[in-house]
Amino acid sequence: MRYPCSPMPRKRKASTRSPLLPLPLVERLLSAAMSRGAEFAEVYVERNTSTAAMLDEGSIKSAQSGSVTGVGVRAIRGAQVGYAYSDDLDEAALLRTAQTAALIADGNREPGPVNMSRTPLPTYYQVRTPLASIDVARKIELLQQADSAARAYDRRVKQVTGAYADQTREILVANTLGHLAEDRQDLCRLSVQCVAFGKNGERRTGFYGGGGRVDFRFFEDFSPGQVGREAARQAVATLGAVPAPSGPQTVVLAPGWSGILLHEAVGHGLEADFIRKGTSLFAGKLGEKVASELVTVIDDGTVAGGRGSINVDDEGNPGERKVLIENGVLKGYLYDHLNAKLTGQRS
Repeated sequence: MRYPCSPMPRKRKASTRSPLLPLPLVERLLSAAMSRGAEFAEVYVERNTSTAAMLDEGSIKSAQSGSVTGVGVRAIRGAQVGYAYSDDLDEAALLRTAQTAALIADGNREPGPVNMSRTPLPTYYQVRTPLASIDVARKIELLQQADSAARAYDRRVKQVTGAYADQTREILVANTLGHLAEDRQDLCRLSVQCVAFGKNGERRTGFYGGGGRVDFRFFEDFSPGQVGREAARQAVATLGAVPAPSGPQTVVLAPGWSGILLHEAVGHGLEADFIRKGTSLFAGKLGEKVASELVTVIDDGTVAGGRGSINVDDEGNPGERKVLIENGVLKGYLYDHLNAKLTGQRS
């Protein structure tokens, strides 16, 4: 299946104001990416501002902040993808980037104007104050408070390590279907690891943390003291524990790390590129039972403030909730724009 080449949709023209890149320039980049006969083109702009700090043995061992901005241009013809990127935001450099992506196609065409309209987006997170605007000293103070609380919990807690990280992603996605989406995605996390020492050199570790697409007010309720005490409690509670019996066992997996196992063992196999190529165990099994009837798997990007929630993804699609496996029956796959088009599905 190929992308419709013409005419490009003519929608209500969007405002030319954007904090990342002037929209008239975005339109010129799309036209340049289509100049050799590509069937679809996309411009992705991101500014990422981040902070990270680590505390160990009561001292701040590292603290760093930084910001990077870049533009990626993608051109698609059939199943072939041309991609180029630049962190030089000069117009000439960006046009060269778009022309490089266009080389995936080998023809010539005179692309028409790309008139864009903003995609209506949901609001799954509301950050009043960007994390990047908070002074680093206040973020380091969270680590110091968590360290003090963990050590005060029990004298057997001898080692405490804390980590704080945040990022503010500002993105713009535009394509030749006329879609335009912009979003600011804040993400932060505070975590603490404690080591408790028992008799005869016994050591036990506890770990606790939390965060999400939230702003700094999150730590008013999810206090650093709470994080430190819970990590210490876990470490102390397991002192004197004996090894679990060996052999096959029926186990119950708690939320959290079990999601990583599910992601690796099942999630990648449901990605549409593997399905289209027939290299996934789940290929051709839509509607069939693939797991216990107790198993339901949902890809949910709509949880308010959730770490994996998105108002818009990196292809400009609004976040949504999609059932992949329901009561053991395979219900759907994970599509991106390219593979959805090639298989006649919706991304």
